Amino acid sequence: MNSKLLPAAALLAALTLTACTATNTPGGGEAVKFGYLMPETGSVAVLGGSLVASTRMAVKDINEAGGILGNKVEVVGGDTASDPTVAAQAVDRLLSRGVMAIMGTGQSAVSLSLLDKVVSSRTLMCSGADTALEFTDYPDEGFHYRTATSNLLQSIALASLMRDNGAERVAVIGRGDAFGQGLVDQLEENLGDAVAARVIYDPLTTSFEAEVGKIRDAKVDAVALIGYAEMGEFVQTMVENRLTVDNGVQLYGVNQLASNVLWESVDPGNKAVLKGVKGVTNPKTFDAGFNDRILAANAGLKQALFAAEQYDCAIITALAATAADSVDPSIVKDFVADVTRGGDECNSYADCVAALKAGKDIRYVGPSGPKNLSDAGDPTVARFATWTMDGASQVQLDGEFRCEDGTCTSGS
Repeated sequence: MNSKLLPAAALLAALTLTACTATNTPGGGEAVKFGYLMPETGSVAVLGGSLVASTRMAVKDINEAGGILGNKVEVVGGDTASDPTVAAQAVDRLLSRGVMAIMGTGQSAVSLSLLDKVVSSRTLMCSGADTALEFTDYPDEGFHYRTATSNLLQSIALASLMRDNGAERVAVIGRGDAFGQGLVDQLEENLGDAVAARVIYDPLTTSFEAEVGKIRDAKVDAVALIGYAEMGEFVQTMVENRLTVDNGVQLYGVNQLASNVLWESVDPGNKAVLKGVKGVTNPKTFDAGFNDRILAANAGLKQALFAAEQYDCAIITALAATAADSVDPSIVKDFVADVTRGGDECNSYADCVAALKAGKDIRYVGPSGPKNLSDAGDPTVARFATWTMDGASQVQLDGEFRCEDGTCTSGS
């Protein structure tokens, strides 16, 4: 299917078959509703601020360019509280409001717990931060897609970084959920015989002495830590056991460890406590000015983790609706992947809409970079930034890996 406007005859047939209501009629004057379901509170709240801000910024850009098929987009929000039970109640409220698409959730386990309900309601769902492998083969009928790269490519990039830095005896640690355990499995596969210890911990645990003891006993020279807000306490316990960079144990992490405020929960009196920690972040922002823009527009927002990815989720959804000439999710879903691959490159909603109206095929490349979504709704290309914590525990980007077709190579 080409990313052009759906021909009028085909559109009429599709609308007849699906018996769309007035709210699904292009140009009907009623607002198109985008819901968001984000962790504004709870253990993953560090992500919520940037995900919400980027969704709202995308909707602002869409509306300033004329909306979707002449209809303005309205944002309807919901807080998951980083809890599947709370999220289930929140998604019911969004669905009762008749949202066309849900942006979220930023936590793979929470999204997976909601996906059957979202799919059965025939609602679109796009995540800029869910990385679990389970989404790739999930029977979502095309209603779910993501701009966040799966753990498969991220594990290859992180393993490559660790090998490049000379890691020979590694402990791989992860929280016991779809995100943590899936990434640990992939890291273990990519690091092979270098893995000396594998530890999966209960996300609700209040003490990490036993887990850190296993790392100490394995006498490793590197640790890969996969977790959320609890990582501060985990790293604090590692520091207490002298398992630090200064003592010959290199700590690595992925997106959530790349936090400019994590040091506060490790040792609030020592900004240098995380100096030398390394990792990869998923993926590198393609538009260098995007993060500056979103931080400047949102006072109090300290970081922009996954902001570019979530922004692109909303833009891709709106472009798919434009290409389909419909806001019926059952029709729009068939155009999602197509607006990200093939055709002429365009980089903003306004420019892409103009190209579609001119009868062109498009390939949207937004601030998070090219996606080339697969038929399963997964990005097939990615750029991962490598980073190191400086003496003030601030993230400093110092390189990158480019990934495509299951292979990651270092570059600049």
